[in-house]
Amino acid sequence: MSESLLPSYGCSYSKEKLRPEPLTFGDLPYTVDAAVRANWDDPLGNYADYTPDSRETPAQRASRLRISMYTMFIDDIRRHEIWTINHGDSILRFSPAPVTVPRGRKALNGLINSIVRRFLKLFTLYQSKEQKKRRTEVHEKLTAAIASALGDRAAELISLDGLCTAPEKQGLGYASVLLDELFTMADAQSRGTWLITTHRTQTFYERFGFKTIASFSVGETNPTWKGDPVIVCLMLREPETMTLFHGEKAVA
Repeated sequence: MSESLLPSYGCSYSKEKLRPEPLTFGDLPYTVDAAVRANWDDPLGNYADYTPDSRETPAQRASRLRISMYTMFIDDIRRHEIWTINHGDSILRFSPAPVTVPRGRKALNGLINSIVRRFLKLFTLYQSKEQKKRRTEVHEKLTAAIASALGDRAAELISLDGLCTAPEKQGLGYASVLLDELFTMADAQSRGTWLITTHRTQTFYERFGFKTIASFSVGETNPTWKGDPVIVCLMLREPETMTLFHGEKAVA
């Protein structure tokens, strides 16, 4: 599973002034730095990384996160599947419904994705035994939750893969503007949007119409984890489809 990119909280903004734009390669240095700072205290990341047998220093962790995010964001830019406000102040990563991706592009994406995974797998060489155990736990529970809650429908849905805002820019509504853009696209296609998050941002997404369709916890039975159990939520927003009836618009 890729690094989590959790959202900022904010509601005061002017849509006239804020415009989502595609992230560019020139935006990457600032964007990666902002994303690392925004996600430094991610509950799921903390659970995976902070183990008694970890050999990773904070500086090494920051470097690993930067390299991972550079790799992900470069591919997102290639795919045209990452938007930003103010050149990296806030970003949203998404994936179109798999059934809408042409066969040739899907094959290319799969090839590049396999290369990216192999590159990032190098980091596993430095993971401790407990870190590997916790990552396996998360992966297995997440895979089961997705299969149970979404099944074959996952191929029909748009996925929200990441949303975050630089700490000093939070509270300005940037994340809300990016979500509005994604929902406009999803509603135009009459497609639902799903995401993976933790209890920390569950309420934020509920404000935008997402509902929790599955959840699981990690850490509750692990004696090496001293924090509270981390609740992972699978959430789904159904599309708002506008249908015309006798000259009147109705929401289906």
